[in-house]
Amino acid sequence: MSVKQTIAKLTALVRRPHRPRCSVCRRTFDTTQGLNTHTTLQHPELEEEEEEVDWRTAQLLGVPLPQDAAAAVESEPPGSPALSADDDMADYTFQPPSPDRASMQPSIEEVPDEYFLERPEKRVGNMGEGAVPFRAWQREQHEKGVNPFAPFLDEGEWELAEWIIDAGVGQTDTDKLLKLRKIQQNCGLSFLGKRDFLKKIDSLPQGVPWNVKKVRVIGDVKDENGDNMAEDLELWYRNPVDVVKDLLSNALFEDLLVYEPVRAFLEESKETRAIDEMWTADWWWELQKRLPAGAMLAPIILASDKTQLSTFRGDKQAYPVYLTIGNIPKAVRRQPSSHSTVLIGYIPVSKLGIFGTAPARSAAQARLFHHCMSVMVEPLKKAGTDGVAALCADGFIRHTFMVVAAYIADYPERCLVACCRQNQCPSCICPPQQRGEARSWPTRAVDKVLNALRLGPSSPDYAGLGLTDVVEPFWADLPHCDIFRSFPPDLLHQLHKGVFGDHLLEWCVKVIGKDEVDRRLATLPSHPAFRHFGKGISMISQWNGAEYRAVEKVILGVVAGHADRRLGQVVRALLDFIFCARMPTHTDDTLRFMADAYDRFHRYKQIFLDLNIREQFNIPKLHSLAHYIEMIRLFGAADGYNTEAPERLHIDVCKQAYRASNRRDYIAQMTTWLRRREAMHRFSSYMLWTLGHPIDGPMADPLDSEAPDSASESGSDISAVGLPQHQVLHALPKHPSFRAQSAPLIIADHHAPQFAVAVQEFIKTHVSPTHFLLAPDDTFDVFKRVSVRRTEAGNDVVRATPAGRPNGSARHKPRPAFFDTALVPLKPSTIPHPTRLLDMQVVRVRVIFNLPPRFNFPDPLIYVEFFNPFQSQRAADVGLLRTSHSVRGGQYRAGVLRLDSIIRSCFLFPAFGPVLDRTWTSHNVFDKAKTFYLNEF
Repeated sequence: MSVKQTIAKLTALVRRPHRPRCSVCRRTFDTTQGLNTHTTLQHPELEEEEEEVDWRTAQLLGVPLPQDAAAAVESEPPGSPALSADDDMADYTFQPPSPDRASMQPSIEEVPDEYFLERPEKRVGNMGEGAVPFRAWQREQHEKGVNPFAPFLDEGEWELAEWIIDAGVGQTDTDKLLKLRKIQQNCGLSFLGKRDFLKKIDSLPQGVPWNVKKVRVIGDVKDENGDNMAEDLELWYRNPVDVVKDLLSNALFEDLLVYEPVRAFLEESKETRAIDEMWTADWWWELQKRLPAGAMLAPIILASDKTQLSTFRGDKQAYPVYLTIGNIPKAVRRQPSSHSTVLIGYIPVSKLGIFGTAPARSAAQARLFHHCMSVMVEPLKKAGTDGVAALCADGFIRHTFMVVAAYIADYPERCLVACCRQNQCPSCICPPQQRGEARSWPTRAVDKVLNALRLGPSSPDYAGLGLTDVVEPFWADLPHCDIFRSFPPDLLHQLHKGVFGDHLLEWCVKVIGKDEVDRRLATLPSHPAFRHFGKGISMISQWNGAEYRAVEKVILGVVAGHADRRLGQVVRALLDFIFCARMPTHTDDTLRFMADAYDRFHRYKQIFLDLNIREQFNIPKLHSLAHYIEMIRLFGAADGYNTEAPERLHIDVCKQAYRASNRRDYIAQMTTWLRRREAMHRFSSYMLWTLGHPIDGPMADPLDSEAPDSASESGSDISAVGLPQHQVLHALPKHPSFRAQSAPLIIADHHAPQFAVAVQEFIKTHVSPTHFLLAPDDTFDVFKRVSVRRTEAGNDVVRATPAGRPNGSARHKPRPAFFDTALVPLKPSTIPHPTRLLDMQVVRVRVIFNLPPRFNFPDPLIYVEFFNPFQSQRAADVGLLRTSHSVRGGQYRAGVLRLDSIIRSCFLFPAFGPVLDRTWTSHNVFDKAKTFYLNEF
């Protein structure tokens, strides 16, 4: 973009009058109606509820459903779990409540009775009322008579400032931009350079301030004077109590915060308990009993992980520590744009060359970590023992106890926190040589570990517990904190990358052969919801969580049919465990299913010993699976504690902040950069909030209205949101992909030899029993795809795309054809759609079309090739349903169905046999293979 174009764009930005803006993609609209239409079409996920996938996934995995849960999914068929490749951690965009979305926000009056709640005897009360910061800020602006965008002149100037900060424009470039003659003449800005601009930013209400403390480390290496060498480091940190107060008083979380625990059930008899959020699990419930009457608990979730800052030169690292609270729903905590997970400190990073040996440096770094963490969490000791008065987003002041509940970290970090060696389990006393066994061990005792640490190697328990040389861990005096029960499941490092990626996948490759695995993956048919590994996986050098999850979806088809059926059984067992562990809601049934899958995995893993792939299974990440069920019962579903969340935050609070510095004394510059970014976000959140809370005339304080009697009536019942009825909508593009296509052309392009006959049969049966013959000049409007939108899983695409014709350019290869498979009722007239897989059959969609206008039949149709009904007996190794082509007279049996017959798309694994036929490709495998497995993952 030229300088002239940039100036024109910025001028228009500043001069533009106020218009409604989408909070997701930041696009503006002329009217509120236009914004609502855009939100419905472009961001349908804003209207979806995360919990809707729970029971459909459980049904798929074979978990017996309670009666109420079965009724909740009666109208939705079980297919593969509605978990995208990036479900564990995606770059979600936070959408707070706003006036335009008021009708979409769940409220207690709208909640169906799928969840029946039980509350603790000690209910949370309040200590009075107060004005939340946004309300106080709004009152101050109103009294001063300034516009809501102050200290900026108007919305245009604010949007320009927001763009400069969000775009990461450096200070030098910002100064050049603002001093351009065209900008100064046409925009009328109140800041004329970098200095004025930064003063504006610094005048905005700030977040929790940063503190810095000098830390001196004395080594064991002598200097030239014979004294021990020392190194001075800086610890940058924020008061965690103030951070928690800031989160609780955030007005954007008013309808999201939960102030007391509940026990949720799926039926009125309260027999089937549901566990999803932290407030529905046991830890919060049990601790609430020990707090004074009327007190509120703020469960603190900490996370830490060292990250690399420099890419090509230098060895700069940062060691951030994050904090969030369990009062905020896990779906919001996972969204970086919600700013509900806050950076509270940078632990100093040093090579500690003042120590002469590697063991001494390692021990010193562990002691440095615990000392710095002790400084950061010191205010939590009083806040967890006596409680503090905290203003909450609903305007009430509550007696709040802030207690460290969970610590999110990978395995080395957990061992560091637990003060144990990395050959030990940081949670239990399992001996290192027995980590591969399917049994449970007692949890580490805090008092016993602390006593052994203080006595050191002279303690009889020191060596047996595998402890490190840390005298006083940071968690020693934290009230109500059992650090060994504070490590929730880590889906990324323990399951996807750990047991599956680093171990099971490698073992399967060794059993089958690297080349054979690559060929089988490349031969699998294409599907919109699956990543197609056209070159296999052996050439992937940099794996991430998305790739591991993509392979998890298809690996069962690769190992199916192996001569030793235990290979398919052990892979199926682990996949059952992984996909069930990922579920956002659990019951006793799902947890029993996980326990069964865990036992099956250990029962069938013997195959790797028999084939000399492994000699033992003393693997820390494999042992960690033994703690999943207990941790889910304690803290809720595992998807609320994935390490992908803090790793994603490294980009925002570490890497981008480092790039904005001059690489010298960069931590101090990073904190300044973050402070300004947070101030801008706070102001942006305030602007979004104030649009929904305008002041008309005299100041109207919502606290003047009748106050609720308890916290349960003031927004804390968000956990009661149940499972709404599922709907299936079939959406076609607004215009046909191919207009006025003749039947011979469709037959040739779509490989649909029986198209004309099938269409005539459909017309005879459903339209006109007399005038059903097609005329030579009849043409059809044809579509390339249909979007099957289900309320619980977003869009599900089914393609019927013919091969692209060569365009005459040697640089571009012709586009291959894609004809996807889908599930339809076994009896086409079945309404509503069946929910059992055995009541469905697979079809391959060849053509999506409309009948010629003369037949006056408005509903779109599909021409499909049928597969035989599923065999009632599942495959003995992988436990999948099997099917095959339905053949009549030497041709695939075909027919025409209504478009709304499609229940959902499906994915078929071809039965490869012992060795893959080298003539098979992903484009001809449907015609070459004879038997197929239905992929339920």
